[in-house]
Amino acid sequence: VGSTKIALSLDDRYLALGSMNCVVVMDAITLQPVASTQLGINYVTSLLFRRDGLLILATKESRSEGPSGIQAWDWRTKTTLKTVYPPLEGQSRPTWELSQSADGERIAMLSRAFPATLVIWDRELQHEVGRLQLQVESASREDFIGVALSPDGSRAVTVSRFNTNVQVWDTVRSSLLLNLPDTDGHTSVVGFNRFGQIITGRWSGGVTIWDSGYPTPPISR
Repeated sequence: VGSTKIALSLDDRYLALGSMNCVVVMDAITLQPVASTQLGINYVTSLLFRRDGLLILATKESRSEGPSGIQAWDWRTKTTLKTVYPPLEGQSRPTWELSQSADGERIAMLSRAFPATLVIWDRELQHEVGRLQLQVESASREDFIGVALSPDGSRAVTVSRFNTNVQVWDTVRSSLLLNLPDTDGHTSVVGFNRFGQIITGRWSGGVTIWDSGYPTPPISR
């Protein structure tokens, strides 16, 4: 609960730190605070800077019965623009981990509850555009699940410590596209590079690079 989450803005100018009860945005060069917000009894489980500089926060109440939500916060005007509570069947307070597509149009929300669920929303948090039940072999809470979106958000790759397969999903049709077999589990660190290849860390050490067969043109920043 007390661990600090960190995110760097895409222009490398600002650093956001989220923990129990608050979020602080700092100048990445001087490390001087430029904005902050109090979260009350909430704590941050994940955060990221959107391409336009807004912060997207995944929060969870410290109370056992409290909800989990995703919020868009404009730290420059100190305004909360939107808060959503993505529903999960049988889960009233999931722990969300966030990632986004390189074009900034899709936000991925990975539920750490089991069975693991990947939910895709539009950048404005106006509506859900896709949902996937992830095929994880073990229901152990010690598993580590990682997810990344392709630059345009139409593909997702998921990895797991206990499921050695690397899986590529169609987020538009909510279906499994590729099941890439491996002999070792993977860490939660995974991503697409600009050539469309998938790079993921191996649990025993090192990395694996897969050719996904999915061309991904460079995204201008």
